[in-house]
Amino acid sequence: MANPNLVVVTEVYGDNTGGDINVATPGDLVTMLDNTETGTLYKVSSIHIINTSAATMLITVGIGTTLIDNYICANLSIPSNETVVISDKTTPLYIKDTQKLFGTTPTTGSTELKFTINYDKLS
Repeated sequence: MANPNLVVVTEVYGDNTGGDINVATPGDLVTMLDNTETGTLYKVSSIHIINTSAATMLITVGIGTTLIDNYICANLSIPSNETVVISDKTTPLYIKDTQKLFGTTPTTGSTELKFTINYDKLS
């Protein structure tokens, strides 16, 4: 995985993504953001986790290629019907090419745990 030189960046595009953290088996990883472009760096400016259920849920978020190599949070409790900021612009994260931002939960088959990510694509 390359570490692009930010001095020679020629393009910066803002974007966002979101979805459900729905796992079939506890510990399964959901890809929240996937950098597949060589020479591109994603600068994550915010990660929000939204729990729309009536029960408290747990979330783990991390960065890796096929598994979580670097944890951002582990088994963080998200109260029912609440939104929790995992990362914001004061703590940016960088996702290098071939890396992914993963999420997982021990709660299976639920579409009530959601995420929103805002990021810049630098190339």
